[in-house]
Amino acid sequence: MKRVVFDSWALVALLEKEEPAATQVQSLLYQAAANEIECLFSLISLGEIYYVVGRRHGKSAADETLAELSEAPFTLLAISQEAVIQAAAFKMVHPISYAGAFAISVAVQFEATLITGDPELGRLSHLVDIEFLHRN
Repeated sequence: MKRVVFDSWALVALLEKEEPAATQVQSLLYQAAANEIECLFSLISLGEIYYVVGRRHGKSAADETLAELSEAPFTLLAISQEAVIQAAAFKMVHPISYAGAFAISVAVQFEATLITGDPELGRLSHLVDIEFLHRN
């Protein structure tokens, strides 16, 4: 079964209805709900979404987002020490955010396609398969 990893960029695009990325992410979630693919998401990215939504729309909107995401058909991954070290190693070598380094780490660990529109991560396609999203 195909595995994909969402980074926070992808899910923020969905939550903010930023097209065409939102439609692409929604399509992947429909496939996950039909058990056609497996969608993964790290706890670190969840935290990033919480603060991004909270900063833009307030704490109650961030809390509502957490409730919405708890219903989404993806597996929320706890972070192991191995993933922390691997993410830090990626961050040492590449000019990417720490949360982005975790997304790359999870995709590598699970041999999954990273779903992102983050230009920083798009440059790392030599490390992992990346499906690059766009928003207008």
